[in-house]
Amino acid sequence: MLRERAGGTGGGAAGGGKGGAAGGAGSISIKEISDATSIRPDDILSTLTHLGLLQYQKVEGVAQHALCAAPKTLDRLMREAGSAGCEIDASKIIWTPYLGAERDYASFRG
Repeated sequence: MLRERAGGTGGGAAGGGKGGAAGGAGSISIKEISDATSIRPDDILSTLTHLGLLQYQKVEGVAQHALCAAPKTLDRLMREAGSAGCEIDASKIIWTPYLGAERDYASFRG
């Protein structure tokens, strides 16, 4: 169960055990998912909501998000996602960072 404290996405946790207490065994916070994947917490919540996997609940007076997915829903999402795609030879990728990004960002923000 994903849990989120009222007012933010950083303090939540996903509980895997009975009772679903925040921070319990097998739990993970939205922030921890974000830190591990470099995906913004708002994007994680938005995606789970869009996929119909997230419900917002109040349990014992605490606002939280609960990850709810029936096996049929997961099967459907996996079918829609398709295969992993084609293999990429990482040695053939040549990437050079854009060095003017900070300057462009500063001028954009004005």
